[in-house]
Amino acid sequence: MCGFCGCRGCSVEEMKAILLEILGGGIITTALTIEWGLAELLKHPRCLQRLRKEIEEALPKKGNDLIREEDIANVDFLKSVVKEVARLHPAVPMLVPRISTQECEIGGYIIPPQTLAFVNVWGISRDESVWPNALQFLPERFEGKDVELRGQHFELLPFGSGRRICMGLPLAVSMVFFFKWRFSRSLFPRTLTLKLQLYK
Repeated sequence: MCGFCGCRGCSVEEMKAILLEILGGGIITTALTIEWGLAELLKHPRCLQRLRKEIEEALPKKGNDLIREEDIANVDFLKSVVKEVARLHPAVPMLVPRISTQECEIGGYIIPPQTLAFVNVWGISRDESVWPNALQFLPERFEGKDVELRGQHFELLPFGSGRRICMGLPLAVSMVFFFKWRFSRSLFPRTLTLKLQLYK
């Protein structure tokens, strides 16, 4: 038995592949979140201006324009932007499937034991009964609300929830918050079209 993952025995190459999958998965999903954040901010100059102003006011005037951990308490709009990007463009649209261990009832549906269940994060994020104007980028929807990225609220589950929550959550959140969210003053495109396309 392998002490690393409990299988029949992993070779060094297999262990490298497992670690590469873990690291690669975290880096790719975080990069996607940052890319969507940049795209939405470019498309919504009002949000970009507000975020720029908040960051400039929150950062100490020491010549360093990177957000530090102690600065996060002062960037509420950035937190709202990150949550809205995670809602509107979840990096993992379908959570890792789970198997029910016993019969249960969810929303009037009986789920038998040993049923494979998927959570459609993408669908939840676009549900108009949960998110009014669900297809619009509105970071303000999170202001004054206690909805967090850590899976306590069913309406926002970018990292899953409970015992099986994504183990990369702390690193991913740190990478997104500590990204250099400052932009050149000339960065205001007049027209920017974002279209989601599914390729066959």
